[in-house]
Amino acid sequence: MDENRLPPKSIRHLLITAEHAGFQYRGGIGSYAQEMEKLLGGDRLGIFFVGEKEYSPAKFPPEQFLRRKRWIVPSLIVGQDQCAFLPKEDLVYLCFKRILPLYPRLETVEIQDCDGWGVRIAQAKRAGLLPENLTVKIRCHGTYVYLEQAHSKWWADQYHLRLMAREKQAIEQADCVSFPTDFLHDLYLQSGYNISPDRVEKLRYPLALPTAQEPVEFRRADSLIFVGARTSMKGFPVFVKALKKLLAGPAGEAVRKVYILGSTDPAMARENAYIKSLGKRLKVKEAALPRRKLLKTLTMLRGRAVCVLPYLGDNHPNAVLEAMACGCPMIAADRGGIPELIPADYHDQCLCPPDSGSLAESMARLLTMSPKDRQALAEGVRREYLAAQQAINQSHWRMESPAKAEPAPKPKPRETVLLVLTESPPDELMQALEEQTRNPDRILYISPDSFGEALQEENKEAIVIALEEDYRPTPEFIRLHARYLEQNLRTGAVSAYCQEQGGRVIRPLGDGLALNMSEDGLGHGGAAFSLSHLREADLLNWDRIKAPEDLFPALLGCGGKIGAIPEVLSQRKARPNADRDFTRGLALGFLADSLPRFEALRLAGVMQDYAAMQQTPAIAIARELENYPFLLRLGRAALEKAARIYFRIKSHKDA
Repeated sequence: MDENRLPPKSIRHLLITAEHAGFQYRGGIGSYAQEMEKLLGGDRLGIFFVGEKEYSPAKFPPEQFLRRKRWIVPSLIVGQDQCAFLPKEDLVYLCFKRILPLYPRLETVEIQDCDGWGVRIAQAKRAGLLPENLTVKIRCHGTYVYLEQAHSKWWADQYHLRLMAREKQAIEQADCVSFPTDFLHDLYLQSGYNISPDRVEKLRYPLALPTAQEPVEFRRADSLIFVGARTSMKGFPVFVKALKKLLAGPAGEAVRKVYILGSTDPAMARENAYIKSLGKRLKVKEAALPRRKLLKTLTMLRGRAVCVLPYLGDNHPNAVLEAMACGCPMIAADRGGIPELIPADYHDQCLCPPDSGSLAESMARLLTMSPKDRQALAEGVRREYLAAQQAINQSHWRMESPAKAEPAPKPKPRETVLLVLTESPPDELMQALEEQTRNPDRILYISPDSFGEALQEENKEAIVIALEEDYRPTPEFIRLHARYLEQNLRTGAVSAYCQEQGGRVIRPLGDGLALNMSEDGLGHGGAAFSLSHLREADLLNWDRIKAPEDLFPALLGCGGKIGAIPEVLSQRKARPNADRDFTRGLALGFLADSLPRFEALRLAGVMQDYAAMQQTPAIAIARELENYPFLLRLGRAALEKAARIYFRIKSHKDA
C-alpha cells in the first residue's frame, strides 16, 4: 500500500468523487471533497478520485501527482484497457471490489449523486455481494433533475436519459441518502424519486471555520459585490436589472464601486456589456478569484460593502456561507436551499424575492443603513452561522449517520420454479443446471410460446426464474437471483449481467422506461420474477406477455421495482440489437400501461426537445431535399470525391 501510495488501512470512510477543489475543480462537489479531506484527515478518510476529461481514468494520474497525494485512482487498480473502455459506473465498482479487502475497518463508502457513478456499488450491496456492515451512502448535491429546474432547461437526449436513470437507481438503492437541505430532498420526491424516509439523512456540508478577524471600521456603504458565475442560475441578469434601477434612484448615489467576482458567460453578452459601460462612472473590478483571495476580499471590504447573491435555484451555495463567515453584510434570493443556510432570525433582513425590483429595494436598504446597524447585522449573522457550522462539522467528524446500513433480513425461503423456454434443452444447458449451487424446487421445460400461460399456473408466492434456450447460467445463477428477491421484498424482478459470444456484456440498469424505448436496459431473457408482485400489478392476465423481456416495462410502468445484479451470471449467443420498428414500439407502448412521474417528466423533456429540433434550419433543408433525390445523389458524389482527394493528399504527406 505504501509502495502504491494508497490510503492507509486505518481509513473508515471512503469518498468517491470526480471532483476535488485541491485539484483543478472549483465547483460545489470539489469543495465538499476538499473540506471532508481536511476535516477527517488521511487516517480516517480515503479519497477515490475518478476524474473527467483530461483527468479521466485512462489518462490520469501522473506519477508526480501520486507522490504528493495518497489517493486511490483507477489506473493503480486495473489496466488501461479497462480504464478506457469500461462504463464509468462499472469501472468504479470493479476498482472498489478489488481494494475492499485492503480496508478491514471500512464502515462507509460514499459516492456523490451527480452522474450516478455509484449505481453498481449500491446494486451490489442490495444483491448481497458486499459486506452487510458496510454502509453505501449517496451524498446529494444535485442530479440532472436539479439542474433542469435550476436552468429551466431539459436534458432529454439518450445520453442524459441513461445518466438520469443511473442517478435515480443509485439514490433509490443506497443504504443512506444524505441531503444538505429540505429543498433538494423535496425536489427529488416531487420529481418521482422513491426514497424511504428511514434511509434519509439531513446534514449540511462541512466548511472550515475562519480564524479570528482583525477589527474593521464600518462606515457608510459605497460598494456592491456580486459573487458567482455570470449565469442565469446565479441570477446575474436579475442583478444587472436591479443595479440599473438602483443607480437610477437616490440610493444609487452612494455607490462608488462594483465588484463582479466570478467567471464570465458569453451568453450574458448584454449584461457583460452593461457592466463594462459602468466603468465610465464607477470603479468596476471584474475577476474570477481563487477561494482564498475571495475570502480575503470579502473580509477586507466588509466594513463598506454589501454582498449580493441573487441565486435563483441553488441547493447549498458556499458563497452564502462564506459571506456570512467573513462578516460581510449580504442580501440573497429567497429561493432554493438558501433560506435553510441563513439563521432564521435574520431572514427578513438578508432575504428578498428573486425579482429585480425587490433586489434593488433590498440593496438600497442595506446601503442606506447606518454603519452601526449594518455592523450589528453582519456580526449577528456571523455569530449564529459559526455556531451552527461548528455543530455540522462535528457531526461529520463523528461520522454518525442516523441512517445506517441495516442487517439484511434473513431470507425467507420461497418456492423456486425454473422455467426453461425450450422443450428439448441442449446438453450444455443441462450440464450448467446440474452445476448450480442452489437447486430449484421444480424445473419446467416449456415452449417459448406458453411462457405467459405457465406464469399464471404457478404458486402465487413462488419465485419464477426464466431461462431462454441459448442461455448458459453460471453455478451461482439460481442462488443469487432467488436470494435477491427473498431479501428485497419490494422488488418484483431482477436480472444480472449476461455476456454474449463475442464479448459484449449486457448490463441491465433496472430503471429508465423512456430510455428503454430506444435501448434495452431493464432486463433480458435470463431473469427472476416474484409472482406475488406480478399478480398485485395484474400483469399475469395480460395476453401481451409473450417473453421474459415483456415483463420489465410492464412492471416498471405499474410502479414496480426492478433489481440488477452487477455480475456476469450467464452467457448467451450473440444477438442483433433490437430493431425499433413500428411493431416493437407499439408493443412497448402497450406494455407500459401507465407512466410513473419520473418517466412522465423524462418523456415531456424528450417531446419538447424534439419539437425544438423540428424548427431548426437543418431539418427544414433536409425535408426540402427529400423532394429532389438528384441533388442528394449529387451531394453524396461530391462528398465521396472530396474524401478521396483528401486521403490521397494525406497519404502523400505522410510518405
